[in-house]
Amino acid sequence: MHGLLLAHDFITPEEEDSLMKKIDGVEWILSQSGRRKQDYGPRVNFKHKKVKYDRFVGMPDYADLVLERMRALSPEKLGEYQPFELCNLEYDPNRQSAIEFHQDDMWIWGNRLISVNLLSGSVMTLIEEQQRKMVFVPMPRYSLLCMADDARYRWKHGIIAKHINVRRVALTMREPAPAFQCGGDLYEKFGKDLIRLGNIRLPLPS
Repeated sequence: MHGLLLAHDFITPEEEDSLMKKIDGVEWILSQSGRRKQDYGPRVNFKHKKVKYDRFVGMPDYADLVLERMRALSPEKLGEYQPFELCNLEYDPNRQSAIEFHQDDMWIWGNRLISVNLLSGSVMTLIEEQQRKMVFVPMPRYSLLCMADDARYRWKHGIIAKHINVRRVALTMREPAPAFQCGGDLYEKFGKDLIRLGNIRLPLPS
């Protein structure tokens, strides 16, 4: 599938342990469909295309580990990644956690959607409704999945509850859409400040 990149062993077991200590040191908030989340980024009203970022003060310091590893993995495909949002999503079989089939918003989020799999693997299910196609993408523990281009814009993606067998945490990142990047229509209004905040690092206890 064009635009789909899966990197096995993106992080080491030791790095996962370090990441999870920092992640679990921050409060989890109950989210939809049995998930819990931690959000670092703007609050977006997708329907009315409004953005608030008064509570957005920066990214957790471990974002740099992920970004540096992405640059090393593929300078061409991932080297110039500017995070606009980092969101940790926790899936737990006891809550029948899932995420419905969807396409991430295209007004504010850019081309490349990043997900790092922590604690356990799972399966990303993609559907192409016009041609009635369904694809299952196994995501092993420690792996990185990037969805871009056709995988991002032609296919919907989701996580089915039966594919969550033990606790799983997805460290996800999104980049700005072209309108929010330098030279875009919304750069001066929103993008400039959001990119600046996306480059601030918040130190977290190990």
